[in-house]
Amino acid sequence: MNHLLNLIKKELKELLTPGTIVTMLAMVLIFIGMGAMISAQSEQAVSDLTDMKFGYFNKDADDGNDAYSTGHLEYLGGIELTFEDVSSSDAIMSTLSEKELGFILVIDANFSEDIESAVKGNLSVYYNQKGLSMFDSTSSAMASTILAYFNGLIFNQYLEDKGITDTDFIRSPTNVEEQTTFLNGKVYEGVTPDDIVGAVSAQQIFIPIIIMLVIVMIGSILISSMGNEKENKTLETLLTMPVKRTTVVAGKIIGSAIAGLLFALVYMFGMYYYMNSITGSALSGGISLSDIGLTLDAFDWVIVTVFMFLSIVCALGLCMILGAFVKDYKAAQMYVMPISILALIPMILTVFSDFQSMSPVLQTVLFLIPFSHPMMIMNSLLMDQTLLVIGGFVYMIAFALLSVYITVRIYNSDILLSGWSKADKLRKSLRKR
Repeated sequence: MNHLLNLIKKELKELLTPGTIVTMLAMVLIFIGMGAMISAQSEQAVSDLTDMKFGYFNKDADDGNDAYSTGHLEYLGGIELTFEDVSSSDAIMSTLSEKELGFILVIDANFSEDIESAVKGNLSVYYNQKGLSMFDSTSSAMASTILAYFNGLIFNQYLEDKGITDTDFIRSPTNVEEQTTFLNGKVYEGVTPDDIVGAVSAQQIFIPIIIMLVIVMIGSILISSMGNEKENKTLETLLTMPVKRTTVVAGKIIGSAIAGLLFALVYMFGMYYYMNSITGSALSGGISLSDIGLTLDAFDWVIVTVFMFLSIVCALGLCMILGAFVKDYKAAQMYVMPISILALIPMILTVFSDFQSMSPVLQTVLFLIPFSHPMMIMNSLLMDQTLLVIGGFVYMIAFALLSVYITVRIYNSDILLSGWSKADKLRKSLRKR
């Protein structure tokens, strides 16, 4: 037991170096900083949208027949412009900038006449866009809102002119009195499937990303560490010590798994803050899982943590096997690629699709990749998919034990010391004898 503890401490010291700790904390601070900036930008976008002004130039008013234009534009709070303000593209750009307008509406000269003749009236819209970010399209959003109100006012007036006073009924002859969603044998009143999917996606997308990041990072560190040990001949010293090879393997995997779980928990904190700043912003307009009673309890979160730990152990088992092929630190970087691909595939699939809705082929592929189970665990727990949870748990245990067994067999052989090519030559020579 003392040898195992010493090996675990040794592995933790090699993995939790000042460099890795600083990198881990830096990533968390980056997530938090990005979240704060996005939250501030979204609040600023909402403020800009609320305070945005628009201007209009009404050609329809020239002939005095402007029954469907002037009054409605004034009601919507637009700023009336002169012909000089919109006489050319340069004049429009200057007006947008000087008057700090989000957009300008120019109403066609025959607008009201066309409406009275049951012909769609024409107008032009000129937007003031300041950049290319996702928050720089607020002028378009504001214009869409104003035009929707404008069309609604014209619609009501047109119906009244035709003697139809109950415009609300004509506009919307049906009324959704109640919305209820039946999901997995449970009843959720007052919400739609869009509400539920939006809440689940917004609050759970970060777990697959965290698992992928941790597996790639801890796998890279472990394989590089084994390459460094081979290059510096410290692995030979370790294997010649009076310690069971099983203990050496267990110490490396347990120590690395503890470090990986620590990375996962720290990254999860930073990613949660980052995602919450987006989904919880004023622009999201969604609902939270707690609003509809679709939440995990304390025991469920313990299961999530166990699945994360097991997936890290599975990844480390694969890394230990791949590490046996590594000759030096430089060559170790190439062997991280298979682990990265295996972590990337389930991340993409689980973010954009649900396990139950996949084809049997994709379900099989996803189930066989051990890293996919912690990425699916939250949805599985929320949907009470007990068989999938138990099956994933048993499979990851079996996968971890098999990878550890193979690693122990490799460590008990002379492959790590003599190399694969030399071991093959030795076996061939023994067969000839």
